[in-house]
Amino acid sequence: MRDGPGNKLSTEQGADRGSVKTDLARALSSGVDSPREDNASQQIASAVVTEDTGANRFNMALEGGIAYATFRRQDGLLIISHTEVPRALRGRGIGSQLVHGIFELARRRGEKILPVCPFVADWAHRHPEYADLMPSSR
Repeated sequence: MRDGPGNKLSTEQGADRGSVKTDLARALSSGVDSPREDNASQQIASAVVTEDTGANRFNMALEGGIAYATFRRQDGLLIISHTEVPRALRGRGIGSQLVHGIFELARRRGEKILPVCPFVADWAHRHPEYADLMPSSR
């Protein structure tokens, strides 16, 4: 993991470095019938969330495209305005893994997140363990 621009967060980091291995990746890799789906599960489990500060995006490169979230920083908040997963990769939990990675990066940096994107807002609502990253009511 690196600090600053280009900060990376691997979903395969060990527990001593703050593992963000998700239940989703484990669920996807268990009970999979086809080799293609198994390969996709392994790819999701090893995906890395990176920050592109020049483009104001968090990216997660996968075979078949890049999932991303656009953001801006304002008044001490990380404002997530949009998420996008390539059409061919939708329905596999990739958007959730991307958001999870973003929340983990924000936690490590001591940032608060204001989710303007409905997907991110819904994800945050379903994950109360990240409530401390949400700003108090404005």
